[in-house]
Amino acid sequence: MSRKVLIVLLAAIAAFTMTACTRRGEEEDTTTAADTYESPIADTETEVDSSGVSISDMQVADTTTEAPYSSNYSSQSEVAEENDNETVEDTDEDISLQESDEATYTVKILTYEKNDKVDIRYPVISGWEDEVSQNKWNEKFKNFAIKESKRAGKGRVKTVWKIKHIDANVLSIVVKYSEKLKGTKRRYRYCDTFNINMKNGKKKHLKGIANISDITNALIESQGYSVSDENMTIADVLYYQTDSMSLPSESQMKFDLEGFDYNRTTLFKAGGHTFFGQSFLNESGNVVLVLEVPQSQGGFVWVTID
Repeated sequence: MSRKVLIVLLAAIAAFTMTACTRRGEEEDTTTAADTYESPIADTETEVDSSGVSISDMQVADTTTEAPYSSNYSSQSEVAEENDNETVEDTDEDISLQESDEATYTVKILTYEKNDKVDIRYPVISGWEDEVSQNKWNEKFKNFAIKESKRAGKGRVKTVWKIKHIDANVLSIVVKYSEKLKGTKRRYRYCDTFNINMKNGKKKHLKGIANISDITNALIESQGYSVSDENMTIADVLYYQTDSMSLPSESQMKFDLEGFDYNRTTLFKAGGHTFFGQSFLNESGNVVLVLEVPQSQGGFVWVTID
C-alpha cells in the first residue's frame, strides 16, 4: 500500500471517529436536558407500621379482576402546549393563611422567588408545641424551595402549595409543580403530598390515615369514588402504570395501596407492586389518592374516596 493511500485512509478513519463522538455527545446532552422527575423532599422519617410487617414481607397475588375499560383514556389526543407565561392559579390572598379551630398551630405559604419565569413558594408551620418537629419540617420545606430555585435555572418552574386538611392530629399539604425545562418540548406537571402526624412529627402513610380495605372495595367495585378527570375511570388511571385493561385482584390492589406514600425506590427494591401513588386528606376529611397519568393527560389525577 502506497504512503499516499495510507494517509488518506487514516484521515478518513479519524474523521469518522470525530463525527461519532460528536453525535454521541449530542445524544447525551439531549438525554440530560429532559430531567427525570424526582421528588425534592425525600421520604425520610416515617411512622412504623403498627402491624410490624415490612414492605418486603408483604405477599402478593398474581391474579386480576376484570373491569370495564373506558375508551376515553386511549382515544384522547395530545393536549395543546400551554403558554409559557401561564400564571399560577392561586393568589397570595387565597393561600396566605390556613388554620383550624381544632389546631393550635398555623401554616403560612411564603414566596421564595418570583419573576416572569419562576414562582417558587413553600409552607411555614408556626405555633406547634413540638418545636423540634416544627423546625425539622420547616427546614425541609425551605430546602425544597432552594432546590427548586436552582432547578429553575434550566427553564420555567412554578409551584402551588395547598393546605388541604389541618387539625390537631393531621396536617395534609399538597404541592403541584409545573415546569418547562430547556431541551423539553412540553410543560410537565407533578404532585407531592405530605401528611404529618402532629402528635409525633412523623410522616403518615395512606394506611395510617384510612382503612385500606374500604378503599380497595370502592375501587374494585368501581363505585364510591370520583376522578378529577371526569372522562377517566380507575381502570383508565391504573392502565398507565399497570399496562393492563383489567384492575388488579383485590389482594394485589390492597398490597399496592399499602405502599402509598412510601419512597418509590424502596418499593421497587421490595418488589411485587404494580402501581404507586400518594394520598392526602381533603377539607372534608375524605381520602384523596394521587396517581400518575401521561403528561398529555395532565401528569396526575386525584381520586377522591367518598
